[in-house]
Amino acid sequence: MVNNFKSKATGVDLAVNEDHKKNEAFGWLKDIFLSFDGQTLYGQVYWNKKGITALSEKEYRYFSPEFRFN
Repeated sequence: MVNNFKSKATGVDLAVNEDHKKNEAFGWLKDIFLSFDGQTLYGQVYWNKKGITALSEKEYRYFSPEFRFN
């Protein structure tokens, strides 16, 4: 996953969006990386104004990533 992200395999920037809808983004993944033991995937997100508001107002507290194996 890290290699695919860094090589821009999807051809587009990856958005953090609302409820898996392809609508307005809350932010954009800027980087992903593995923990030192290689067991945990982390992401660095650039949050836009909508994302900052949703998080600071606790409209959203959790997220559910979406990925494909191919």
